[in-house]
Amino acid sequence: MINVRPPQLQDAVGIAVAHSRLWLANFGQYLSQEEQTPFNESTLAGQWHDLLVEDTQGRRVVIAVEWGRVVGIAMTVPTVRNTGAVPPARARELTMHYLDKEFQGQGLGLRLLEYVCEPTEPMQLWVPQGYAGEARAYQIYRRAGFGTDGAVTGRDPSYGLPLMRMVR
Repeated sequence: MINVRPPQLQDAVGIAVAHSRLWLANFGQYLSQEEQTPFNESTLAGQWHDLLVEDTQGRRVVIAVEWGRVVGIAMTVPTVRNTGAVPPARARELTMHYLDKEFQGQGLGLRLLEYVCEPTEPMQLWVPQGYAGEARAYQIYRRAGFGTDGAVTGRDPSYGLPLMRMVR
């Protein structure tokens, strides 16, 4: 059984392991070894610990856990960054939405998404272009009411790929 819930401090390491595993599985091949460094488990464990201890600054985070193992993560934040020279389109942004492949296609991705953003809440997100999961990503975000607005970036250093913005 999969439990979808807010994370607790003791989940920091499990979230870091899942974050690293899922990020590198999707985008590691597009990044140099040096660019992959921020996504190692020990670095992410410290970051997740700090994020779960410190003021959340409007973050909404949810995890999916099966038998104590984190298998999915979603997070929204107030939009505070510009990606390249593209100004923000919405005040809130989905910055993380990862799910182990074995759980995809079962509605769990939408459950994670719905937990961190209201069904009609104005939101933006950036989808990497040219990776294996791109079609699935567009499919789930379209089902959640997002559409592309034409904004794109150059090669993003965190993904190794250009990004396309979706909004609702």
